[in-house]
Amino acid sequence: AETLKSALLDGDLLPRDYAWIIDRHLMNAGQKQIYMAIPIGIEQLTDQEKAAINKNREEIGLNRLQDVRIIQKRNGVLVKFD
Repeated sequence: AETLKSALLDGDLLPRDYAWIIDRHLMNAGQKQIYMAIPIGIEQLTDQEKAAINKNREEIGLNRLQDVRIIQKRNGVLVKFD
């Protein structure tokens, strides 16, 4: 994770890619995402969880959740979360 963080800070890794790698690793380990780069379960977040995620996102240069349009495809239907 330190190598990834260094790559992010050096500009060799985009914030969205860093967040995706970290969140994917956490999900594979059965843990919660910290950046919500993979919008699975986003509709179930509490206000407190959203605030923590937004803080994490802002720290690495990502927009807040409410500033991102997230569209998922579920059972062939596009679902939008604002």
